Amino acid sequence: MTIDPVVAVALSLVLAGVIASAGLHKLRAPLHYGAVVDAYRLLPQGAGRVAAVAIGALELLAGLAILLPAAHRSGLLVAAALFALYFAAIAINLGRGRRDIDCGCGAPAQRQGLSAALLARNAVLIAAALGLAFAQPASRALGWFDAVVVLGAALALALIYLSIGLLLSNKELLAHLK
Repeated sequence: MTIDPVVAVALSLVLAGVIASAGLHKLRAPLHYGAVVDAYRLLPQGAGRVAAVAIGALELLAGLAILLPAAHRSGLLVAAALFALYFAAIAINLGRGRRDIDCGCGAPAQRQGLSAALLARNAVLIAAALGLAFAQPASRALGWFDAVVVLGAALALALIYLSIGLLLSNKELLAHLK
């Protein structure tokens, strides 16, 4: 599959930002995210903090790797694997009927319960990372206008991603407005 380099660069920037910011959140608040990991009940109780720090470091490294030409594909594949891990953890807990635990998707103050919408969001992230990892950028020179378009597209995609996150985390409040 061939992809325009403007689309590839814009999508790479967004995916790098999403995964790296998740890593920074976990590394800045390991106690909080350790409790979140423990709440999923997929690891032995008490292993959450170590797992959160390890996952946070891996997320940060994946985000940085996506930005480096030599490690771009590896970073995208690691990001896709992490998104798939989150998809599986959420799906298992939804299957257990556990919707009220914090997904750990945002900043510590942005508590968000588990939902099918999170599965859909992670599926889109997996598809984007895998698609980009195996896409062949079209060979064409990028000009100054392309740089403006990349910046605008990356900002628009990032704002859409953040808006979806805010809508999902505030769905209970929005339901009361009806």
